[in-house]
Amino acid sequence: MRIGIDFDNTIADTWSAIKHLCPHRDSYYELTKDEDMNIAINHLVNLTMDTKLIDGVKKAFDYLHSIDVDIFLITARGIANPEIINVTKNYLEDHGIFFDYYIFREDKKSKVCLENKIDLLIDDNENVLNEVTSHGINVLKFGTKSNKYDYALSWDDAVKYIKERMIK
Repeated sequence: MRIGIDFDNTIADTWSAIKHLCPHRDSYYELTKDEDMNIAINHLVNLTMDTKLIDGVKKAFDYLHSIDVDIFLITARGIANPEIINVTKNYLEDHGIFFDYYIFREDKKSKVCLENKIDLLIDDNENVLNEVTSHGINVLKFGTKSNKYDYALSWDDAVKYIKERMIK
């Protein structure tokens, strides 16, 4: 099985690390494109190493590796600031989170999901999920409830979903 996983707000609690930069916004999804680019270019490198890991992600990754799941990081990180790629890899290594494959600078996730025969994409962004499901790829929305997609509010929920729905 091959699972693609996003980074921001799925592995790391990026919103908590950056929300002080946008006190007029209630969530990451309310950021304008200009605000998002400003944060990516000017702040994300310095904030990443202090960003909190989402609870349960290490345990979930250890389990997925134990059952021979190929885990792909699929993220747009690096489009605005290539320096964030090595910072992100160092962050993951420092937290003991290892992927089998790393795909950065990808804003059209359906393309790499198809190319890499991804069975499930776990992402927090419904716009991404809309794009990916339009190509027939299974998705799991992470972090918040959804009326449109199966969702996991935690990594325990995500592992339960994988065990019940994806493992054959």
